[in-house]
Amino acid sequence: MIDLAYLAPQGCRDVLESSEAPVVLSHASPRRAFGGDARRIMEAIAKNDGVIGITAYNQPDLAA
Repeated sequence: MIDLAYLAPQGCRDVLESSEAPVVLSHASPRRAFGGDARRIMEAIAKNDGVIGITAYNQPDLAA
């Protein structure tokens, strides 16, 4: 399994374009890490049957 957690947006796109196996983004704050690419990368991971572990920094509770 390939973890995209420490890759830059272009690296994530490169892996997603070439991987036939599901990928994981083990821990990330997608908006912070990928900026305008966040939605596209998250959709590509979902299409790849991958998994995303979202972190929520500076949030008072889960609802936030």
